[in-house]
Amino acid sequence: MAKIGRNELCPCDSKKKYKKCCLPVQIVDQFEVSVYKKDRHFITELDPEIESICHEALEQLELGRLNKVKELANNLYAQNSRNYLVNFLLGLCYAKEDKFEQADKYLSESILLFPPFVEAYFNLAEVSLKKVDLVKAVNCFNSVIEIDGEQGEIGKLAAQELKELKEITLKYEGLTLDEYVENLTVFNNAFEALKQHNFEIAINLFSRVLYKVPKHVQSHGNIALAYSAQGKNELAVKHLKKALSIDPDYRPASDNLKIIALLEEGQKLPFFMNEINFYKDGMKSL
Repeated sequence: MAKIGRNELCPCDSKKKYKKCCLPVQIVDQFEVSVYKKDRHFITELDPEIESICHEALEQLELGRLNKVKELANNLYAQNSRNYLVNFLLGLCYAKEDKFEQADKYLSESILLFPPFVEAYFNLAEVSLKKVDLVKAVNCFNSVIEIDGEQGEIGKLAAQELKELKEITLKYEGLTLDEYVENLTVFNNAFEALKQHNFEIAINLFSRVLYKVPKHVQSHGNIALAYSAQGKNELAVKHLKKALSIDPDYRPASDNLKIIALLEEGQKLPFFMNEINFYKDGMKSL
């Protein structure tokens, strides 16, 4: 039997699109069988009336009627906060407003309520790209393909997005997408260690990033802070100068070099969060 497209008419003769009619129920049935074998279960609220309202609202959202749809979504959420489509609708509204943190919250909740919801994964991936959270974006695109397949309507879009990301990382960073994501994960962990003043761990992790990407300016800048916080100012100065040789206009490095160059070896740099956050702004270039 040929696979029914999500936008085709439902075979139950309801004259509705398949994705608005029997598809959610069939996905739940299929998914419950697969997760049962793994001792994983989920409970989702399926309310045909609410879902019909949400689907109509999604069509209105596509027509640009954001304010009206968001008001409806908020009203629905007040009474149906555990409905996956209500959360999805609200997440899309926030995404349309470029409020990506809120969009992430509701799209993620939609997935928690209905794990096989491929559209939520895809939109969460797009929101994650806007937030420069490449790790999450790649994971979401991969989830789309896992659920929908590379030949599914949404799966094809996800596969194309991953293909473009692979081309970009290879062209500009000389890394495969997997290597890039791994390196970014290491950088994020290093940054968290730096915030927690776990300087030795931060140094080890930033060193791993620099082993793969020797010209990563932000890692040079951050590792300099970690070294100086330990009183190893000669090493700190070395990395700051390296950062400036790569990017002479990188102001955090030049500002901190002026301070650290005045410190004696063994004298520890006072550590302030605003200095760390200044470097965090550069994470998007990794």
